[in-house]
Amino acid sequence: MQSALKKAVGVFAAVLLMSAVAMIAVGSHWHGRLSPYSNFFTGRLGTPIILIVMGVLSFPLAMLLVPGLRRDNYRALYMFAGILSCMIACEIAAAVASFEYRHVIGAAVRSVVVRDLDGCRGTGLEFAQRTLACCGGPNGSHDYRARGLAIPPSCCPRGCQGYGAHRASCDYRLEGLFNRAMIDVGSTAIALLCIRFMGVLLVCWQAHRLATDNALIYTVNQ
Repeated sequence: MQSALKKAVGVFAAVLLMSAVAMIAVGSHWHGRLSPYSNFFTGRLGTPIILIVMGVLSFPLAMLLVPGLRRDNYRALYMFAGILSCMIACEIAAAVASFEYRHVIGAAVRSVVVRDLDGCRGTGLEFAQRTLACCGGPNGSHDYRARGLAIPPSCCPRGCQGYGAHRASCDYRLEGLFNRAMIDVGSTAIALLCIRFMGVLLVCWQAHRLATDNALIYTVNQ
């Protein structure tokens, strides 16, 4: 039983490293996708960064688990379980924040888009129109016409005269991009923290057995 449990903890060490790679990959992908539009998301880009940080910290943490497992050091295993539990708490916070942000981001994005309409050229809105194939605020290109402004070239795929402006509004595109990111980040955090929680239970079980065996050996020697 002891040998099987030890092997299970060893397998978890490998799973921990693979989950770290997944966290870094997902966090980096979405942080890179969202960063160019950060002014629209008003400080709500922290959750992909948390995922990256937790993934990076998992590598030295795994290095703490392996020697503790090889030397049957229950103190190192308990320390590992404590640190990983703190990381799980951070991942829970990231997952909750990811899903909560989805309910408030729409109004925040719309307010920034509407604010930038009057001075579109050289702003984040111009970049969004060019890269996300969108135009204007909630009413699309009509927002420019309502203000007596010419539709900027960034709204038009191949010239405003021949083909017209993009039909999608930029707040719709930006909100959709943000929501996809938060769903991916939150789902990844939840899936991996469940695996990590099972690992904490395994490690604590192994540490408890080692501590019990050591106490028994000490009692016999007395």
